[in-house]
Amino acid sequence: MVVVALRNEIRKNKLRDKLKRRMLRATYVLSVEISKIHKLLKKIVLIRNIFMRASNLSGRYTP
Repeated sequence: MVVVALRNEIRKNKLRDKLKRRMLRATYVLSVEISKIHKLLKKIVLIRNIFMRASNLSGRYTP
């Protein structure tokens, strides 16, 4: 995943400890946000699939 690579890159670099900690915390927040977006997208796809099935059952296909 992108976030993991980013974290490894930050750890490798010779930065001041305070800055390094702040950047690692930022990548953690980023990964949390990415997972939230991913869950939301999965829900949207699920809802869309339900509507697709319902429209197929009624005999008309609406993409």
